[in-house]
Amino acid sequence: MNGHRGESNGNGALAGVKVLDLSRVLAAPLAGQILGDLGAEVVKIERTDGGDPARAMGLDSKGGAQASRSPFFLACNRNKKSIMINFASNEGQEILRRLAMTADVLIENYIVGTLARHGLDYETLARINPRLIYCSVTGYGHTGPRAHQPGFDPVFQAETGVMSVTGDPEGCPTKTGVYLVDILGGYNAAVGILAALHERKLSGRGQHVDIGLFDCGLAGLATVGQTYLSTGRVPGRHGNTGISGGPSELFDCRDGQIYVLAGLNHHFQKLCDILGLPQLATEPRFSTSPDRYANRAELRQRLQAAVGTWSCDSLLNELSTAAIPAGRMNTVAEALSDKQVSARGMVIEMDDPSDGALRLLGSPIRLSRTPPSYVHVPPQLGQHGEDVLKTWLNLCDDEIAGLREAGAVAIALA
Repeated sequence: MNGHRGESNGNGALAGVKVLDLSRVLAAPLAGQILGDLGAEVVKIERTDGGDPARAMGLDSKGGAQASRSPFFLACNRNKKSIMINFASNEGQEILRRLAMTADVLIENYIVGTLARHGLDYETLARINPRLIYCSVTGYGHTGPRAHQPGFDPVFQAETGVMSVTGDPEGCPTKTGVYLVDILGGYNAAVGILAALHERKLSGRGQHVDIGLFDCGLAGLATVGQTYLSTGRVPGRHGNTGISGGPSELFDCRDGQIYVLAGLNHHFQKLCDILGLPQLATEPRFSTSPDRYANRAELRQRLQAAVGTWSCDSLLNELSTAAIPAGRMNTVAEALSDKQVSARGMVIEMDDPSDGALRLLGSPIRLSRTPPSYVHVPPQLGQHGEDVLKTWLNLCDDEIAGLREAGAVAIALA
């Protein structure tokens, strides 16, 4: 690693890795949070004209506008320190270049060409730090006819076909309820950075990691996209029903809904036995997976009549005993109250000096020796400015004061 090794998060897998996170909103900041959870020291570089716009997106816990740390911001910015730097000033640009000289990774998501105008593009920074891994997360990547075009998650869901296969068959195309393409972009960026860090051990050189969210949406089509490439048939919307076999859909119990996936023949046989319909499994219309899919409307009607007599818990217990995949249709509140959430540590609580106990979604990554750790709550704007300038660049108080007077940095008041 270069220069100051930084404050690692415990003994994480990425302890000693230094990351500059110049990104905003969701996809790229999520990549930075993943690295921070795994032990890297992540410094979030925010502009002096308001910082990350995500700070004011969405609602706060009381339902009003939150100007500092909205839930949107909290979701992807823990384990980071924040410093405000004026990108437009020569002095601010020089500070960024000096920080990049000691960094292992830089993450940014500006429109292609924006940072080049400030001398902060990959080619410029790689000349002063050949070991730098520079990750760009943009709408369409750094090549191709649309490279300079901006975009946001719902646009990519529409353009990549994700929306076309989401929703009811007779209804309108529907975006997913989560920012699926952004989340795919964040994880793909983290994977690319980790691959580049491993390769650097062999070559001693950094490289440019180019992540296009449009590409991530296309790759996220996975089996749906491959179905078209293999058959030439354009996939459509299936609502909550699976695309083959069955049953694979929501059913109504007396006190709620459950999703049952019993497409395999032995699962279907067991399901019919549990529901008191053993003859259904042997009827020619339903005896094979293709037959069940072809006659899925009638099959659902007959199964639903039996399912409707059960409570959710009673039927789910029987299905679990028979090893048939099934689960309750939960609200977000119900999902986060599941006993599995506590067992897996998927909701964490951090002590926040400003707001007391802060509850956040945990990392899904499990490592037996070097698990994710949670050291820094999502930062207030510019909270760690002096700390970063002193520990990364060894600046003294007078030098920091000079940068403030020149408008190169803004230091948050304690």
